[in-house]
Amino acid sequence: LHEAIDARLSTLMIENIEDYKRYLQFAEHKQIELEYWTIFLTSGESYFFRDQGQFALLRDELLPGIIEQRKEMKRMRIWSAGCSTGEEPYSLAILLLEILPDIEVWDVSIIASDINAQALTKAQLAIYSDWSFRGVDASVQQRYFHRCAEGWELNQEVVKWVHFEHHDLLADMIPNRLIHDIDLILCRNTFIYFNQQAIATMVKKMSAALVDGGFLMVGHTELQGVSLQQLHPKMFQSSMLYQKEHGDGFDIEAVKSCQQDPSTLRMASMCSPSLAPHRLQSSEDWPWGRRVARAKEHDTATVMPPMPSMPSMQGTRIEKAWRYANQGMFEQAEMLCRQALAESPLHFEPYFLLSKIVHEQGHDVECEHLLKQVIYLDPDYVAAYLDLADLYMDQDRLPLAKKMREIAKKILEGLPADSFIDGMGKSRVDAVLIYLETMLQG
Repeated sequence: LHEAIDARLSTLMIENIEDYKRYLQFAEHKQIELEYWTIFLTSGESYFFRDQGQFALLRDELLPGIIEQRKEMKRMRIWSAGCSTGEEPYSLAILLLEILPDIEVWDVSIIASDINAQALTKAQLAIYSDWSFRGVDASVQQRYFHRCAEGWELNQEVVKWVHFEHHDLLADMIPNRLIHDIDLILCRNTFIYFNQQAIATMVKKMSAALVDGGFLMVGHTELQGVSLQQLHPKMFQSSMLYQKEHGDGFDIEAVKSCQQDPSTLRMASMCSPSLAPHRLQSSEDWPWGRRVARAKEHDTATVMPPMPSMPSMQGTRIEKAWRYANQGMFEQAEMLCRQALAESPLHFEPYFLLSKIVHEQGHDVECEHLLKQVIYLDPDYVAAYLDLADLYMDQDRLPLAKKMREIAKKILEGLPADSFIDGMGKSRVDAVLIYLETMLQG
């Protein structure tokens, strides 16, 4: 960020930050700079059907439940908040076309909003490069898109269901004339840009915009430690949803559900510890469907000498890599990780982020290898054991999954129960241990 500010000052031929503050006192300058930094800070790269686990939950459970509930009135309202360049709302439209044969007789509204006007312009063009289709089945691409000079253009049968709106989640009023009585809100990988107070404000607004029994879906771990207002967490095998207190809305328990015993729940986080810290504060705050994604070196003895601290340039590079990964820009993130390893091959964090990237891309063998490398370099790195446990669970290698969790539990048992785990915000050891004990009882 410092580099970006310096570059902006150079472009404007402004010598220092104090002169920049004076420059911003002029209304016309302030508006131009607001637009510039909005584009700079929110220009995330997305792709179709990002997070296959969440989209499987939408396809198989959540959307069919809403359809069943709304079948008499034939009305459904969905809001994609922070939609970026449109891949998410268009993915939702494709899902509905697949699972709702009589969609033409329904009153379906998919509202897509973003603060970045440039991203919205691209979304409305509905033309995408091959990179937006990584992980998408070729038959889906062929059915709903057609080749054009600039890439792949989305067919009008999908485009017509999505309405784009320029909107500031924090500053604008919600509910409003357009955003109200919503059955489902998706706001994924957006809260990572805000502090906890701002997130709580936005959650309150979203709760007010939902119908009774409506749902909020966010990125993994984004609402840990945040006041949920009228929303209640609902645990699923592939994700956690938040449901508004239901009056005449439908009860998720009545839906054909994939909800599981806590010991079977698992998740994969793509959140940067520095940019999106886990916000658990105590054992009472621990959501049973969550697991630890970050735990670092501790004050206990290890079987290896302490790792050298990461050089400051390396730290900056890894922070950028996490940011790219959170935005789905895996190629850029991987390149930065490789550069970091070339300079400091004995540091574990680039390996850990690479394991996240390759797992997201479906390369489980490489993911396992990278996680083992992390453990070799830092045998007390709890997150690697828990990621391996998740991986082994997915592969039905249950004894190995159990072993990984037992090791993680043993490491944490040697720490003060009320201590915070480095890199996880206010997450405490006792909360993590409760989670692990629950998983091991299954």
